[in-house]
Amino acid sequence: MPYYYGPKFFKHYGNAILSKYPFLEAETFPIPHVVAGSEPRAVIRARLLINSQIWTVYVTHLSTKHQDRLAQVSYNYSNSIGSIIADSTFERVVWMGDFNFDPISEEYSILNLSESIKFIDTHQFLDTIPEYTGNFDDNYQPTQRIDYIMCSPDLIPTENEVICSIGSDHCAVLTKF
Repeated sequence: MPYYYGPKFFKHYGNAILSKYPFLEAETFPIPHVVAGSEPRAVIRARLLINSQIWTVYVTHLSTKHQDRLAQVSYNYSNSIGSIIADSTFERVVWMGDFNFDPISEEYSILNLSESIKFIDTHQFLDTIPEYTGNFDDNYQPTQRIDYIMCSPDLIPTENEVICSIGSDHCAVLTKF
């Protein structure tokens, strides 16, 4: 299976993409961390050839610190994810990962402030009651929705599923287009 790994914190800590489609290119970008002592974070951008079309996929794990996350999704920083995505064509774009914020957060509201970039939250698009994906309680039940798949408006999500397993501290989020 084609894959790309983008290390960020030491060489064993970062983001990865596994794909059944071929990679045309992939690279890792550092994203802002403004809180002293916080872990450095990154985003992967990969261009994939899917059914004769080029899709751009972003994968990240945002900070656990609120101020870092604000900088990481903001369009005010040249190395923020918003700015990195804005530098590309906003067609067939998917952005996914552990965002570490819930749908009522300030960070979530920033995602669609740009005039040219309006994300679709694939889970919210298909389900009226979003399922939780992380922050597990003592009975191994997730208590927050912090993992997302976002897409550009030209992509129409057709199916969505959240799968929880004791194999991870997050539930898998799946979307079909």
